[in-house]
Amino acid sequence: MSSQLSNGILTAQDLNTCRQELKDIIIAPFDSNKCKGIGYNLSPTEFCYSVRKKRLLKVHKTDNEVYVLIPPHDTVLTISNEYLKVSSELAGCFLSRVRPVTSGLGNISTTLDPGWNGMLLLPISNPSSKRVKLVIKTQNDDKLEPVAIVTMLLWRTNSSRTLKSTDGAFTFKLDNPPMRTDIWDSLASGPPSLLHSKRNKLFKASIGEMKEYEKPINVDSYIFQIKALLTTLEQSINHSPVTTNEISDSLINIYHLFKEKEMPNEIVKKIKSLFSNDEAKALDNYNDFNRCLHDIVSELSHNNSYKDVFANRIQALRDECMYQELCEQVDGIHDIISNRIKRHWNKGKAAALWERYIKPHIGGIVATVILMVIFFSGLFSTPADFVYKIMISLVPVLTTLIFDRFDHRKTDNAGCDSINGT
Repeated sequence: MSSQLSNGILTAQDLNTCRQELKDIIIAPFDSNKCKGIGYNLSPTEFCYSVRKKRLLKVHKTDNEVYVLIPPHDTVLTISNEYLKVSSELAGCFLSRVRPVTSGLGNISTTLDPGWNGMLLLPISNPSSKRVKLVIKTQNDDKLEPVAIVTMLLWRTNSSRTLKSTDGAFTFKLDNPPMRTDIWDSLASGPPSLLHSKRNKLFKASIGEMKEYEKPINVDSYIFQIKALLTTLEQSINHSPVTTNEISDSLINIYHLFKEKEMPNEIVKKIKSLFSNDEAKALDNYNDFNRCLHDIVSELSHNNSYKDVFANRIQALRDECMYQELCEQVDGIHDIISNRIKRHWNKGKAAALWERYIKPHIGGIVATVILMVIFFSGLFSTPADFVYKIMISLVPVLTTLIFDRFDHRKTDNAGCDSINGT
């Protein structure tokens, strides 16, 4: 446990320290703006399941926000936007933020066990008799950002009362699996709704895909290459005597990746720390790099105590690479949610009428108008009943509606089949 952390409830400064050192609690993705006072604010995703309606809720989107409407006297289950990895020396709880509660939503109050690893299941209730809007994302600097709904508080556990395993590590038995997949499995295994069979099928398939998702290994990614180079570097400094050529080659390759690839700021900082104590000056140009490289090789060759210092820097960079891989894993789950959840654009009534009913069938509507003009203008002298003319005129638009419905069914079924891997 870091000596810099508070003895009581962790503050925003403590949480930022945990992120920099990647110790005690890992939050992926981490946003320093969500560290407020004595807690960290967590957000829901668009994956919102209605307990009463037994289906996923429609997600509405405007130019400024993304939201769902929670029905009266209903509870929605959603997944947190963040992934948590908690050490055995921390525990916590979740408390509702004031703004969502003042809009009519119920309180969220649950606990976080030591050793938790995964995304969270967040139950959000609407005890009122009216629908309540749950805002999931809102516009911020030309980008839709997640909106926090709960604050996570963390504190140290009383380690003196905790049993230890044979290797001295604290052990906890967790009754609940990550993301509470036991609850999701129970909901997905329930009797299907006849009126919403497609949504039920999509819900079950989405749960299965999120549970089984593993980020594919990309050997060409800079993270994979850096990790491989760090392994070689570690083996080289532990060799007796140190293999200076391999050390130089590994550091040169890391430097080339650093200059060629666009990387997150935290990885950039850790690479600079690997080469020098002065992050501001390291690697600014090739001459700086050569001086750093010479100093590292010289220190490792003549100063055994420097090996431990350099090994810690290697581990810090490796941990950061693994953290970025975790963020990519979480992004993959978010992509599954984003691809499976259908969004409904909320515009003005006229715009909505155009988008939903007129624009998809514009060809049939134009053909119908042309036929009606022809029939009722007297261009055809053949007598015909008024109703008969109307029926003939409506054939084009009705045809487009039927084919549109058929295409939607094919698209839905194809989407469900692709989810199931067929």
